[in-house]
Amino acid sequence: MLLPLCHALLPFSPTQVSAFREEAAAGKLLEHAAVGGAAGSHLYGTSFATVREVAATGKLCLMS
Repeated sequence: MLLPLCHALLPFSPTQVSAFREEAAAGKLLEHAAVGGAAGSHLYGTSFATVREVAATGKLCLMS
């Protein structure tokens, strides 16, 4: 069974966008990007914490 690990954020509020960008700047995301629209209006990323949680269960994370 494959489980999604991606954290997607459609900018619902400036506070959520700010928190996401702070996590990215702090190095808490394995990978992240802003996509779509002229200003990259959709944010997504995969957190190290989520990957560690999956690994703790004995499962592997497949990143593509």
